[in-house]
Amino acid sequence: MNTANLNSIFANYIERFDYITYTHEEIYKWQIAKEFRAKMDAALAAPDEEFGQALLAVKNLTENLIDSYTQPFQGLCKYVQEKGEAEHVRSMLKALLSDDNGSLSERSRKNREFIEECRLLRETHYPGSFLYKEDYHSTSLYVFLYDPEHNYAFKASHALKFADCIEFYDDWGSGADIKLDVFYRMCEALVEEIKKCPEVLAADATRFIGKDGKPRTDLHPDVAKHILAFDIIYACSTYDLFTGIHFSRPNSKEKAFYLEQMQKAAAAKESFEAAKGKAVAMVALAAGKRVIHKTYGPGTVQANDGKYLDIVYDKTSSAPRLDMAIAVGKGMVVPEDDNASDRIKNIADVLVQHKSIENKYAYAERDYLALSDYID
Repeated sequence: MNTANLNSIFANYIERFDYITYTHEEIYKWQIAKEFRAKMDAALAAPDEEFGQALLAVKNLTENLIDSYTQPFQGLCKYVQEKGEAEHVRSMLKALLSDDNGSLSERSRKNREFIEECRLLRETHYPGSFLYKEDYHSTSLYVFLYDPEHNYAFKASHALKFADCIEFYDDWGSGADIKLDVFYRMCEALVEEIKKCPEVLAADATRFIGKDGKPRTDLHPDVAKHILAFDIIYACSTYDLFTGIHFSRPNSKEKAFYLEQMQKAAAAKESFEAAKGKAVAMVALAAGKRVIHKTYGPGTVQANDGKYLDIVYDKTSSAPRLDMAIAVGKGMVVPEDDNASDRIKNIADVLVQHKSIENKYAYAERDYLALSDYID
């Protein structure tokens, strides 16, 4: 992630906060989220003959947040009010909004099934119409407004441009096949940076205080800051928070290359850390280090050739030479330094490879440093 670009976005958001929040009334996202769940639950509990009107009230609450020129939410209302599909639409919405215990794969499945069911309804009742088409934008907003603490809202064009600016090039797909784990990973990274920025948090806090100086009760509290994340992503394109930021929008081949480098970098980092840990552990048993033998007591390592440990003990001169892997693996010998002892636990298999560790560490360090720019 390009945190320099993200910090510039934050600065622009803070500078234009009142203009975005009050002049253009983007605060309505928090107002809608405050009421949406209760209204939706009431609609889903209404009798069939009242369900259509109750669902229309929920649709009207969301204003233009979900419905655009294709009017997917309006379509749900029409299926109920004009086509006798109350039971079907009710069961679809209940399934979409049901608890998935945090499983993104389950959440993805529910979204796909909802979109497919809506496609079949549209083909049955409005064949050939461009209206009432559901996609991940609309389904994500139903779920997001119902539970913003655990979900993120998706609007493809805004999200893609934001991702390019912060150099998040992983591919989350499109249409009804969005890879939630990828999109959520970007959003979670954004939220993490938001929570590190006291200026953004301070600006956000002001929206919850009314003109009378008292806390507002008409806004969703947004404890997880998911609504704020959506607001920032949306404002980037709508209110040009990219001002002063120079970035390119790479094509698919460039993104694929970058993603490949990220994957290689992650593997190199893992190898580097593993080799580093092995090398550090070996230092604890180098010649001159103080150790403690379970039977012979304290002593000093005289030599360590990777296979055998030669130790001069303080209280005896007749102890045998030790096989290093066995002695350390079984806990017969530990470094006198407690911290060093912790570092070499469970590495008996590593000790046998002592002669190659230094080279492996050097190669891993070289590969990792060459790719480190691709590590978030």
